[in-house]
Amino acid sequence: MDILYRCRRCIFALVDWEWETLKVLKRKKKNILLRSLFAIFSLFSIIFSIFAPPFILGSLLTALGVPFAIVDWTQLISFFVWLWFIFPQEKSLW
Repeated sequence: MDILYRCRRCIFALVDWEWETLKVLKRKKKNILLRSLFAIFSLFSIIFSIFAPPFILGSLLTALGVPFAIVDWTQLISFFVWLWFIFPQEKSLW
């Protein structure tokens, strides 16, 4: 359980670092290209950290020869379990 908690904290540390860096870049009116590229890459990294694990699990199951119907259900269920895992119910993580 400690490993899961560390993974959750790592994702939130990444999101928090990106948010704080974006706020610092927002104060500087120069470098609009830098700000926009950082915002785009931050968005991609957050989306990747949310959507990648269920599809990686599905790809592994497909490679092992599991039928596609089971892989589809596994991806769907693991997506919602992953969302439940990474979004905390307690306020102390923010």
